[in-house]
Amino acid sequence: VCALALAACGKSKPEENKAGAASPVAASAIKQEAAYKYSLTDGFDLCASKLKSKLGDAIKISDLSASYTVPDDISSVPSVHKVTKGGDLQHCDLKMQNPENAKKLVGYELNTQTDEIKGPIPVEITVRGGDAEKFNLNNSVFSIGSINFAAAQATVDGLKPKLEAKFSKYQISRVSVMQDIFSGKAEIRVAIDGILKANDVKKNIWMTITADGKKITAGEFK
Repeated sequence: VCALALAACGKSKPEENKAGAASPVAASAIKQEAAYKYSLTDGFDLCASKLKSKLGDAIKISDLSASYTVPDDISSVPSVHKVTKGGDLQHCDLKMQNPENAKKLVGYELNTQTDEIKGPIPVEITVRGGDAEKFNLNNSVFSIGSINFAAAQATVDGLKPKLEAKFSKYQISRVSVMQDIFSGKAEIRVAIDGILKANDVKKNIWMTITADGKKITAGEFK
């Protein structure tokens, strides 16, 4: 079994650094909440749809990630800047097989404030837990069209009674797609931040959903 460890080449922007990493000047410059163009109300598939509009429907990807703003009173992760409004699409990117070199991956990222798409960004591949000489990228990518985001959203929406029983407040924080290293199948992972009704403690939970969006296979509510 081989696992990919991927790293996009390039420097992160000051506002993308973890809490405490930005300079006082940078921190003061981003005290106000950013104006994002999209939110969860646009659907789980918004990130993929935006990137497909540039890259096409036939691309093969190794992973895709969409993260959403979570209010400070719910979030289990400290934020550099104040967040009061949840559910805005904050980050959206993917890594795909390079159409010019099938042995390579390249990354693309949607600027969720300007709608611009950045890329291609070179991606470094490192093989962990297996023989690097036997690694074949074709076995670690899948068609973006095989992921049913709408069905996955319907599955999560169907959990509303259970989520409301567990949390006094909650917010979806991330929707990502990746390949299970054991089964080799693509899967959807959804992360949720919330405040537990039982003790008012913040908790982050996650669940893994099949690529067709219909079944929870791991994590919370399996």
